[in-house]
Amino acid sequence: MNPPPLPVRKRFPWILYWIVLMLIVLVALAPIGSVVACAWIANSHGCKVDEGSVHPCIIGGHDYGELLYSLGVLGWLMLVTLPPAVYLLSLPG
Repeated sequence: MNPPPLPVRKRFPWILYWIVLMLIVLVALAPIGSVVACAWIANSHGCKVDEGSVHPCIIGGHDYGELLYSLGVLGWLMLVTLPPAVYLLSLPG
């Protein structure tokens, strides 16, 4: 008589785990990316950007002041994205 076969252990899905982890981190840090892009564009073209109001920023004959203002203010979105990301990253795998 043959002994019963040993149970086969299922491998942990590391690829899926890392993809989900990277998605969580990217969504959480996206507001930082928008602020960095805003600051880089504004500084490279000599424009003023703050959270108080829209300032004109002429680049190539077009005014990008509102776009830069929006990118800068999106940094506040981190108050919404960061806490859930910290919670999701702290869950046991």
